[in-house]
Amino acid sequence: MAAWKKWWISFAMLLQIIVGTVVILLWVYRDEAWTIPVNDWLHSPTGQQFSAGVAAFLIIVALTVMAVAIFRPTTTKQMTIAKDGANKVQIDRQAVEHSLKTSIAKYDLYNPAIKLRMHRHHQKADVTVNGMLSSRTNPEMLHSAIQQTIRTDLKQKFNIDLNKLRINLDPYSHKKSVVIV
Repeated sequence: MAAWKKWWISFAMLLQIIVGTVVILLWVYRDEAWTIPVNDWLHSPTGQQFSAGVAAFLIIVALTVMAVAIFRPTTTKQMTIAKDGANKVQIDRQAVEHSLKTSIAKYDLYNPAIKLRMHRHHQKADVTVNGMLSSRTNPEMLHSAIQQTIRTDLKQKFNIDLNKLRINLDPYSHKKSVVIV
C-alpha cells in the first residue's frame, strides 16, 4: 500500500479515536463541573446537529475503510516467481502475456490477444484469450490444445499455475483486418 494511503487512513482513524475518547470521558465524568456546560450544549439544537454531523462523518470513514479493505485488488502487474532470502526474481505481466502470445502462435488464430491477471498472494493466473478463427481450424480441438499449451508454458517457464482460462474466439470475417503473429 502506498505511504500516502497509510497516512490518510491513520489520520481518519486518529479522528475516530479522539471523538470516541471525548464521548467516553463525557459519559464517565458527566457529573463533573466542566462537563455540565458541554452536555447542556450537546442537548441544544445546535449540539444535536453537531452530534449528527460527527456521527455521519464516522460512518462515512468506517464505510470507506471497509470498502478499501474489501475491494482492494488482489492482482498485481509483477509477480515474484523465485525467492532466496532477500533476493527475488520478478516477472512483468506484459512479458508473460507476450510469451503466451508467441506460444499460441502455432495455432491458426488471427489477431490473438492475451490478457493476464496474476494473483498477488498465490502463484496463479487468470488468462483470457481473444482471437479470430481461421477457416482451417477445428474449434473443438483448439480449446483443449490452447489450454494445455498455456498451462504447460506458465508452469514450465514461470512456475505459475493456471487458475482460470477463458477463450473467446470469433469466426473469420472479411471486414476485420488480420494481424498474424
